[in-house]
Amino acid sequence: MWQACGTILTAKYSFPSDRCVVSFPPIETRPKSRIADCSRMILGQYGVSLGFDDNSLWVTNDDRHAGRDLSSLVNYVSYKTFILYNILMPSDEPEYPPAAADVSQVVFHLAKIVEKQKLINGRIAMWHEDEPCELVLTKQEVADYLRVADLTLAYAIYYYLMGSNTSRYFLIEFYKCLEVIEKQLGHEKGLLKCLPRFGLDPALHKKVKRLADDEREPLSIGRHAPDPGIPMIPVDTKWLFDDPRGRKTFEAGEEACRSVIECYIRYRVDSNRLFRS
Repeated sequence: MWQACGTILTAKYSFPSDRCVVSFPPIETRPKSRIADCSRMILGQYGVSLGFDDNSLWVTNDDRHAGRDLSSLVNYVSYKTFILYNILMPSDEPEYPPAAADVSQVVFHLAKIVEKQKLINGRIAMWHEDEPCELVLTKQEVADYLRVADLTLAYAIYYYLMGSNTSRYFLIEFYKCLEVIEKQLGHEKGLLKCLPRFGLDPALHKKVKRLADDEREPLSIGRHAPDPGIPMIPVDTKWLFDDPRGRKTFEAGEEACRSVIECYIRYRVDSNRLFRS
């Protein structure tokens, strides 16, 4: 069993406020919100089933695929839902939620981080608040992933999640997410030939790579040291989302990574369809 410990590093979503606790409170004071209802997705064609119950996730193989590593599928669920799952296998836990209903989609109840503004004494004050929101993972999305999953896609999602688990090196990991798909498609030229028709924004893609690579106006979180005599531009990674430059860089990188992953999946689905026809 895998268990959620919160959301990945993101400026978009968080767990509901009553789930953001460090300790395990007594049963009578435990959170009332539920992340997901007890349910399961059975994808028999691919020999895998997913079970959900609040903040728990079960991923199981059928007998034909008993030895298959399922960590990349868990990573895909984390990528789609912004939820960080950790492996947890206590001996007294059931292997699968016993009362799970078969579903075609699962709704995840999170909190959306929204920016608020107010004019106070002639100045605009800004802050962020949480609002309830829902994210949906469909059986078709999981099936499409399983249908076209390859090492390139698995690595891209892995690098994206690595970047979303550290505020210090996120730009380096996001760069590798973009890079691994570029290499599969014939480097940047091939990627920009294949993916824009599936929704990729070439300008954003190039912007994030430039932020990571810039040696003339280098960020402290970039991939390269500055050229001689060039000052480094600091980014406060401890308070990343309170640093305007850091927040904008993270949001651009996150959008670019999620876009290239989605577009690569669509490209693979389309190519697979053409090949079968």
